Amino acid sequence: MSIKIKRNSGIIASDRSLSVLANGKEKAKIANLETLQLNLKKYPAEVQVRSFDMQSNIIKVHTGEELEIKKSFQMPILFCVCILIILVGNILIDNMIIPPAIAFIIYMLAYKKVNTFKIVVTKTNEVIKEKEIRS
Repeated sequence: MSIKIKRNSGIIASDRSLSVLANGKEKAKIANLETLQLNLKKYPAEVQVRSFDMQSNIIKVHTGEELEIKKSFQMPILFCVCILIILVGNILIDNMIIPPAIAFIIYMLAYKKVNTFKIVVTKTNEVIKEKEIRS
């Protein structure tokens, strides 16, 4: 059996393909607005997508499930927080260098921890889920 993965991440990284990782190993690449079937040998599997500098959450999937890759709102929130630090910092501190420097440091420290993409299950395999609940 396989899982179906659809990517609809909007404008974010629409110019590049994302690597689809299953259990930490690259299995395929997916472009924006593309759908692919991924055959895995072992289920449940942990699936994640990555690009050069962006990543998604790790999700546990079962055979027959359908996934969708969407944009995550963590990165825009981080960006807005940094802009807010710059604006408020420039008002409170009479220095044009310190607030942007603080915002840049926060952004760089948090960048690798923040998910740019979010993987969600759009269709589950109810038979597998019932077996897991019973055992």
